[in-house]
Amino acid sequence: MTRTLLTLLLLTGCPAEIADPGDTGDTGDTGNTASEVPCLTVDTERVDFGVVRIDSGAGSEGVTLGNDCPGILQIDSITLAGGGAAAFSFPGPPPSPLAERESTTLAPTFYPDRIGEFQARVDIASNDPEQPVVTVELTGIGGAGAIDVDDPGSFREVAVGCSDTLKVTIRNTGNLNLKVTGATAFTAAVEEFTLELSGPAGQPPPFALAPFAESGEEATATLAYAPVDTFGDDVFVTITSDDPYAPEVVVSVDASAVNRSQKSERFVQPAGVYSFTLADTPLPGTLSVTIDGMAVKEGVAYTFDSSTNALVFSDGYLPERGGSIVDAKYRVEVECE
Repeated sequence: MTRTLLTLLLLTGCPAEIADPGDTGDTGDTGNTASEVPCLTVDTERVDFGVVRIDSGAGSEGVTLGNDCPGILQIDSITLAGGGAAAFSFPGPPPSPLAERESTTLAPTFYPDRIGEFQARVDIASNDPEQPVVTVELTGIGGAGAIDVDDPGSFREVAVGCSDTLKVTIRNTGNLNLKVTGATAFTAAVEEFTLELSGPAGQPPPFALAPFAESGEEATATLAYAPVDTFGDDVFVTITSDDPYAPEVVVSVDASAVNRSQKSERFVQPAGVYSFTLADTPLPGTLSVTIDGMAVKEGVAYTFDSSTNALVFSDGYLPERGGSIVDAKYRVEVECE
């Protein structure tokens, strides 16, 4: 340092920086000088995507990055972090350098793969010396309809010739509308079962079912069973919807039937007794009788007295000493519940 320069410094009292004669003042690749300092600005600290349907994806209106200072702003990296980071993305590489008052827009995308909340953050690193890393929070909710079907139970001892119904209640436990598209019943006894699906207002499918927690809406699949025999039956009811996890829900229902119209009675003949009263009234033409296992004809071996509901045997068909076994089989009219 020359004596003249030292004298000037002492006289002025300025804390001047003593520069190396070979120093040009350039700060690096951006070409910024010491007085040209960039500053990164963002127009939001948080992007909320709201509820987005699973596997559909949604982009935001964008995050605007700007440079409000004289230096050239270099975006070094854009990094996603946090537990829900896999559901978010930024298309393309980091933007080009920004001069003073220039800006660019980033368009983050939210692509949920499940129902529920997602949270992440995007760290934007730059050559801003005051804020080398700026963070923007990202939030969103994965949405879908989710089908929930009650167990309707089973058909138990339904009388042949009668019918019974079971209701399969359908609810939406998701956070977006569920589209219910149909219902089918699979069974070997196709003539014994019918199925009808109706929406909250009784409408046929397809129909929309709002989230139950918000609306209380329910749909109903009504299964009817009218047995024609006493063989056990099974039926599988399939409900279809746009639930991304369970597009088909199968409910199994078993059914049993009884023939309440068929009656069978046995009498042991006491000595000197030649008539027996039946517990029910036989339908015309359905009565058959045996004595000790041998079939006998009405009008010959016995008559049926409808006023007393009794079998009256002719002379000579039952012994005076008693002991014969009389079996009567017949059908009665069934009252359906």
